[in-house]
Amino acid sequence: MGALERLPAPENRQDAGLLAQVNSEIPPEILALEKKASELYGRGEPQQALAVIQQVMVWVNANLPSNAPYRASSQSWIGLLLSAVGRRQEALAPREEAVKIYRELAKTNPAFQGDLAASLTNLGIGYSELGRRQEALAPIEEAVKIYRELAKTNPAYLGVLAASLTNLGVRYSEVGRRQEALAPTEEAVKIYSELAKTNPAYLNDLAMALNNMGVRYSEVGRRQEALAPTEEAVKIRRELARTNPAFLGDLAASLNNMGVRYSEVGRRQEALAPTEEALKIYRELAKTNPAFLNDLAMALNNMGVRYSEVGRRQEALAPTEEAVKIRRELARTNPAFLGDLAASLNNMGVRYSEVGRRQEALAPTEEALKIYRELAKTNPAFLNDLAMALNNMGVRYSEVGRRQEALAPTEEALKIYRELAKTNPAFLGYLAAALDTLGEVYRGVGRQQEALKVAEESITNFRRLSKVNPGGYQHLLAYSITTRGVIQQDLGQPEQARDSYEQAIAIYRPLAASNLAFQADLQRIKNNLDELNRKEGIRTGAKQVLPATNMSYLPQGDPLTPVKRAVVLLWPTFSGKNAGVGLLGTGFVVRRQGDRAWIVTALHVVRDLESNALATKVEAELFTGPLPAGVVAPRAEVLLSQGTALPASGDEPIVLEVRGLPPDIQALPLATTPAQGVLMVVGHPSKPGPWTVVSYPLLKTTDQALLLDGGLDPGASGSPVLSASRQVVGVVYDSPEVTKSRPIPQVWAFPVKALKAKMAP
Repeated sequence: MGALERLPAPENRQDAGLLAQVNSEIPPEILALEKKASELYGRGEPQQALAVIQQVMVWVNANLPSNAPYRASSQSWIGLLLSAVGRRQEALAPREEAVKIYRELAKTNPAFQGDLAASLTNLGIGYSELGRRQEALAPIEEAVKIYRELAKTNPAYLGVLAASLTNLGVRYSEVGRRQEALAPTEEAVKIYSELAKTNPAYLNDLAMALNNMGVRYSEVGRRQEALAPTEEAVKIRRELARTNPAFLGDLAASLNNMGVRYSEVGRRQEALAPTEEALKIYRELAKTNPAFLNDLAMALNNMGVRYSEVGRRQEALAPTEEAVKIRRELARTNPAFLGDLAASLNNMGVRYSEVGRRQEALAPTEEALKIYRELAKTNPAFLNDLAMALNNMGVRYSEVGRRQEALAPTEEALKIYRELAKTNPAFLGYLAAALDTLGEVYRGVGRQQEALKVAEESITNFRRLSKVNPGGYQHLLAYSITTRGVIQQDLGQPEQARDSYEQAIAIYRPLAASNLAFQADLQRIKNNLDELNRKEGIRTGAKQVLPATNMSYLPQGDPLTPVKRAVVLLWPTFSGKNAGVGLLGTGFVVRRQGDRAWIVTALHVVRDLESNALATKVEAELFTGPLPAGVVAPRAEVLLSQGTALPASGDEPIVLEVRGLPPDIQALPLATTPAQGVLMVVGHPSKPGPWTVVSYPLLKTTDQALLLDGGLDPGASGSPVLSASRQVVGVVYDSPEVTKSRPIPQVWAFPVKALKAKMAP
């Protein structure tokens, strides 16, 4: 779901007037110690703050009765600080004692109702931190009820009511009641909006509530709606930070959330700028205030994710490694950061895998697993993280060919999620995802029937979840149904596979219409269905393959026919998570030697963007012209070597050998003069379709790329860019999304010199 806005710190002091009266009985030196602890905590030094507040407790225990208000207040402090240093189980007792004291005081003195509500809020947070999320609901709900009553007669409580409502939304989300989480979150925004109209002091609270509203909307699949509150939060905090640097950290948090939200709706290039700005702010803040070091590490992690999403995988490594370094140092002196360290180590494993450093990905993944296993022994809140780490361990083992070893951690992850989901429906989605991963592992070791069984269970779970939260789970349901289709094809069940693909397409089609992020998924499934229909048609005799040398259907008198014959439609097939036919691409013949020919395409066409692995199979479909019903175009096999050296990340032209091309197909000549004027692209964009010819004015030429004035849909990657004399001047590799910083559509192509370098002996 992305980043949840950090909630207000657990509440300690709500009734300033009452506390002033209570504090008049406390020695000044004790109050000074309390102030010092507060300052240390604010500077990011919770260990030192805890040591100081423990001195306060020594005096409290020696001098105050068991029901003293200041004792309850100090216990709240102890609970907060014990939690901050990772001693969350120990933090529970003082929090419970604070509730007990305030409850007794409030029975005879209503002035303590606010303190009781604050202590209940802290107790709910404590239960949540220990994984006791169902138990966390009651104290939070009681706190909301108390604050609501207090606010009826005293508007001063409206702010804490809004904060408590925000907490309630978080707690509902944690137990899977995501639709119910919307109402308190929206109410909190409404309250803060009214308060901020007359009191600017509430603007930052309003921004916090807006951020959380974005998260809540995202969780129920209302991702487009999540953008507006997130952008408004950034706007508010940018204005606050302009005159008060104290708000810079909050601005960075909102910018980070904006990056997540943009990514979720497929605007991944736009997600980079706010993520980079958040990182820059946190880096500056951390230079003088160590309290921001963990935020800096979080921003670095997110930067790695955003870079990875736009294919800049090599660049994703440095921020991810820096995040691990920071958190390792933090965890060395404060065990509270061990969970964050494990999260960063897990991310490092993913990033290493993406750039092909799969053996190196094992060590950080194993270390993350070891940390989570230790943490989960004493704190059930880490069981979810442990299961996630086990799941990732299975994936990493599979990637290096240790498929049998992948079974144990993947099955253990599933076992944990089954137990968690028994008492908390919020884990049903994780359970279904773990079933998908186990299915992949089973397929990898040839246990197809078992893979089909877990795929069916995953589908059942996602169907159940989609009924109550369609926006949050329909895309995952469609993914599981697609996976079932691939397995059914493996098992020789074409009719069942066809039904699965059609179901998945029906789900993805409306999703892709409103969210760019799902368009590639929809196209992938369509390609799988087309491939299934082709194979079954050929197998049953309903379709005949046109002989490669049969040229009778080629357009007569079209001067571009020789060019189109040299341009092929590439059908890549992948294994692993994205098993089946991938997104189609374009290639073209650049060299011919007897029966052997070499084609060029963009590397990403034949490489799985998630695993970095080369396709297991690629076929090159030939241009034939319009064919009658029952006849399909011939294809030639592209020769792949799984040992082919691939760049760690990024894209580049790749030259591949193909056999069996008819003799009339000849190589396209490479230009010897610079590109200029209006250029022509021949390729296979999904719209309008294969062998489309489009002309583009050349906008700009650099050493790395040609920029053409216009746009192309997916499928055109690898297309030749031709001069007026039909010589190759470039190879299409992208047509990036239109953004605020790049408001006009463009086509990007590698210059011909990059291709020539690949063809050198």
